Amino acid sequence: MDGVTFNWVFTFLALNRKNNKTENYDNIYATLVKKNEQLYNLRDGKIVFKEHLYDIDDTVVGYYFAVESEKTKGYFITSAVDTIDPMIQYGVDVDLEETLNKKMKDEKVYYFGVNKFSFGKSGKEVKEKIEKAKSATLKKLKDEKKDGTEEYKKVEKAQLKSLKKGDKRSPGWDGLLKDNGNGMVSIAATDYKVLSGVDRIYQRSSGINNPNSACGPTVAAMIMDYYHDELGYNVRDNAYYGSWAALVNHLYNKMGSTWLGTTITMWANGALTHVYHTSNAWSSNTVTDAVGNSSKFIGAIDSNDPVAIRFDLFDSGGTSIEYHFVCGIGYDKNGSYAGDLHVAYKDPDNGADNTGTHWFDWTDDDQDIDFAWLS
Repeated sequence: MDGVTFNWVFTFLALNRKNNKTENYDNIYATLVKKNEQLYNLRDGKIVFKEHLYDIDDTVVGYYFAVESEKTKGYFITSAVDTIDPMIQYGVDVDLEETLNKKMKDEKVYYFGVNKFSFGKSGKEVKEKIEKAKSATLKKLKDEKKDGTEEYKKVEKAQLKSLKKGDKRSPGWDGLLKDNGNGMVSIAATDYKVLSGVDRIYQRSSGINNPNSACGPTVAAMIMDYYHDELGYNVRDNAYYGSWAALVNHLYNKMGSTWLGTTITMWANGALTHVYHTSNAWSSNTVTDAVGNSSKFIGAIDSNDPVAIRFDLFDSGGTSIEYHFVCGIGYDKNGSYAGDLHVAYKDPDNGADNTGTHWFDWTDDDQDIDFAWLS
């Protein structure tokens, strides 16, 4: 790794933290790459600073870096606040350019957690966009005579949330400052697992009937494809229906998805109905609040069951508020320090080329997600 690049990047980070104290961050990136075999191909990469990431009060909450390597590409979202884990989100074989390219020249990037970016000239403008989206969604539901329903109430209560900031320095900063030598760190089999062979399907692919609200069914299609192709389970995958798009459309109908998206209960019931086409030996599992339930996510992955993760209602464009699903495929129990859970996922949206594996810090986002899986 280019030492000049390392020194510049982490001196830059330290100078921009709220307390303006410079610290030695040279080992943070290097240690994360060395301890995570998923990131090994980024080891010879060059780090390129791309964007400041702002909170709603217009303070800098993080930084977006792209990584350019001979073997692949990647990215990191690092915290500018030491009470938040230093590595909030990152990815390999992928970057976030397709998402961030939506920013206009005179706008800033606002970041509220995984897949929650908004763009505007000020926090005030971003708030106005979100409220506009919320009002548009409520009006549409009301026009459909769905006011008073559970979904209407959820949209009505939806609020813009900043990243969860602790009240003391995150141990991740010290965990990633430790120099573990030049070689890869040995990872215990019980601490780290990623399900290989989960193909990413793009929810806006040709033939998908409801591309703006098909993320839940698309994640289910990814899971059915994995069960059939990788594990050899007797479930109907894309081959049965003729294409991935046809499978997604079928699952959309089974789940009763709408333009607003899919609830976690609808997802679980629809996925279960689908596997019942060939066997009734399945069961569905739902967790409506991820806080305190990380062991259930880990247990699903340990059983080779990909997980449908749903993030809370959000919109960045001021048109309507929707849920977003991703497919959880793995975990690292010691992400930034011992006991710090990082989760791997595939995203069915945010660009046709968004095919790589993303990771996020569980404790930074667990208050905003629910999840479900089959077993």
